[in-house]
Amino acid sequence: MWFYNTTKNNLNSFILTILLNLIMNDQQSIEFRKNIGDNFKKIRKQKKLSLRKIEAITGVDHSWIGKFEKGLINFEIDTLHRLIDGLTIHPKKLFDFEWEFKE
Repeated sequence: MWFYNTTKNNLNSFILTILLNLIMNDQQSIEFRKNIGDNFKKIRKQKKLSLRKIEAITGVDHSWIGKFEKGLINFEIDTLHRLIDGLTIHPKKLFDFEWEFKE
């Protein structure tokens, strides 16, 4: 019986560790996307463009763009290309932010 409990505790500990790693990785992804979205929003506001105007220019839905700016959704490179092309901005401007690598 003691072996079963020890094995069960080790398994629970292992599962908890995996779940925490997944959560941390997800948090890192959200933070990364949010930084890109923040930069996009700053540029959009500097150009005095509404979400609907960008939708008209790029064909990307305005509600999707709003979620993108908040880092709430993952994005495809093709969609990102449509956005930067529509706003005539260099991609490096979206990726210009401080980043701390997690171990």
